[in-house]
Amino acid sequence: MKLASIACAAVAVAVATPASAAVYTFNTSVGAGSATGSITTDDTIGVLSGANITAFNILINDGADSFTVTNNNGSVLIGGNALTATSTGLSFDFSAQGANYALFQNPFPGSSVNYFCLQTVGCYFPAEAGIGIRLQGELLNSSLSGNVQFAQAAAAAVPEPATWAMMLIGFGGIGASMRRRKQVAAVNFA
Repeated sequence: MKLASIACAAVAVAVATPASAAVYTFNTSVGAGSATGSITTDDTIGVLSGANITAFNILINDGADSFTVTNNNGSVLIGGNALTATSTGLSFDFSAQGANYALFQNPFPGSSVNYFCLQTVGCYFPAEAGIGIRLQGELLNSSLSGNVQFAQAAAAAVPEPATWAMMLIGFGGIGASMRRRKQVAAVNFA
């Protein structure tokens, strides 16, 4: 009976606890175009690497055409230590020394098409610090300096109804097993 109670509690906690993730959203002008979207991390605070990015969905627009780069049709490549996360946003240090970049590109890094890039040096030419987008061969970029927060943390997700239902079933199982245990303990053979 005790094992059943522990199992019910474990299921309730496991189902009610979402996987740890942080979603950051942004909407920024880049030359005559723009980049709008979201970047999801594994909830790491501090310097990020490519392994910390779990998903991304970035609409790049050059003023005439647009394309959405996602983790399903592209890749992310991060070099250096200029990309950092806090609980409130993502920042990039455009004044960092050396090759620092965060490249989100379709179909793969180095293909020279359809990308969103933050760089000190490393993603696009001219080799100046800033944000660049490339759409079907046309490059638009904006020069930046300093440590700039370019994305804000999105509101925390609310658990789905199925999650709440599983949690309630788990707590109900715990309550039922505890009630049964009290009834068995109350029987007295004198």
